[in-house]
Amino acid sequence: MIKLLRGNLARTIKSKTFWMCIALYAAYAIFLPIVLKYQNPEFFNGTGTSELLLATGYGIAGFPLQGMFIATICCIIFGADFHNGTLRNKLIIGQTRNKIYIANLLDSLMISLVLNLVYLLFFFIISLPMCGGFTAPSKDIIQVLIYGLLMMFSYSAISTFIVMTSKNTTVAIIISFVLLFVSMMLIMYFDEVIQQTPYYTQYTMNEYGEIVEQVIANPHMPSKSLVNFSQFMLDCFPSGQSFLLSNNNVIRWQMPIYSLSLIAITSGAGLLVFNKTNIK
Repeated sequence: MIKLLRGNLARTIKSKTFWMCIALYAAYAIFLPIVLKYQNPEFFNGTGTSELLLATGYGIAGFPLQGMFIATICCIIFGADFHNGTLRNKLIIGQTRNKIYIANLLDSLMISLVLNLVYLLFFFIISLPMCGGFTAPSKDIIQVLIYGLLMMFSYSAISTFIVMTSKNTTVAIIISFVLLFVSMMLIMYFDEVIQQTPYYTQYTMNEYGEIVEQVIANPHMPSKSLVNFSQFMLDCFPSGQSFLLSNNNVIRWQMPIYSLSLIAITSGAGLLVFNKTNIK
């Protein structure tokens, strides 16, 4: 296992894709506050600005930026093992499939951790001084960091599952990006469901030219079961957690539990499928 981990680490460090994604994520962290400062200077005069910029490290209003980077790195690095014979050679020298899968999973978690640290580094160097520091309690900031990191770990586990079971880099990337796009659309729908209210106010003008306020029942009010299901989907999957953290800055205690459960489920399923995969 130690040899596998060392080999994976060396392979990741040598990967141009890894460093390209790191550079793009660093550029995002650097230019985001600068662009906001130029476009909306008053944004930095309000309270909670630091917290809002910190949360954007986990998505741009729900756009799964981190998921795209993690999927790209994992699919290209791990998928290459199926094409160049590396995976077959590992099995020939006695490495078990369980060890190979777990080593790749740990490598993908390390990739998520590095991406997270890169954003935080430039956030504390550039964004935080521009915003004047945090206004929220320290425990709330730590919560955002922990929940956000676990959300990124979920992306890693899912990406590892996809590439290790599809056995093809191109197929894995296509599946990953399609799932990211579909999940982003679904998250927007689920959020719209949750935001529905039983009543809404309508203003009309009567025959005397007076503005009349009317409270009208919402004919499109979803059922309670659909609202609960939508909230579960937002809390459970990383794209939904990204939306909650970056768009609404919402902290829900269920999120880390769902993240850890998703990591365990996808990893267990990945081990089962990979052990039955025919390696040529």
